Amino acid sequence: MQRDPQQETFIDEVQGWQTGYFCSGFKTAEELRDAVTRALHDHQMANAAGPLDPAQLAAAVEALLPRSHRNQRPDTPTLRIAIAGGPSHRLLRPAKLEAPELSEFIQQQALFGPQRIFDKSLGTEDNIDGDALVLQQERGAGLRLSENGDLVLRLPLEEAKDRQCFGFGFAISPIWT
Repeated sequence: MQRDPQQETFIDEVQGWQTGYFCSGFKTAEELRDAVTRALHDHQMANAAGPLDPAQLAAAVEALLPRSHRNQRPDTPTLRIAIAGGPSHRLLRPAKLEAPELSEFIQQQALFGPQRIFDKSLGTEDNIDGDALVLQQERGAGLRLSENGDLVLRLPLEEAKDRQCFGFGFAISPIWT
């Protein structure tokens, strides 16, 4: 399909919007109808719980992180990563969150996945704390997953002896597929 220069400018501008949506192509009227229907459905689902509020997301992330205390120093330097999604709504039902299969899968990935965050020589405890699944190890590594998808990782920054890393460093990759 040939576009005139004004169309090209408009498409470039829309695709560059920070809060824009993914665009897809089409060749037939049926493909266009299907793409519009899918996009309208995705838009409706994305805004079902309300529009995305960046200030609310920032506040949610701050609430996930513990408040630092001036006079307390941890034994081991710790990196905490908090991720909050929005708009906020329940993604995991309590039965799914409490299911042993979820805990076992996350624990397996944390211990043996490509980016290991748990030390396989240490024990791991799992429990439910309010609306969140919590997995933690005795020397500080931990993971907290809430029913609305909020995730907090707690990673001690001590030099690992048996892990496949050198010095202080980590990589982020998806835990769930």
